[in-house]
Amino acid sequence: MYFRYLKITTDPGYESEENYVYTKENGQLSYIKPANYEIAKKRGYQYKGS
Repeated sequence: MYFRYLKITTDPGYESEENYVYTKENGQLSYIKPANYEIAKKRGYQYKGS
């Protein structure tokens, strides 16, 4: 018997490009909390990306 979850929820420890690619390739929907989620909720936070 083979079973695969269609929706996956994880904590920030599993946030990686490899995990995003794996879930997409397997037709799964992932809800992975970003590692900077708690910091980004604060009022003074500004994203400093490239």
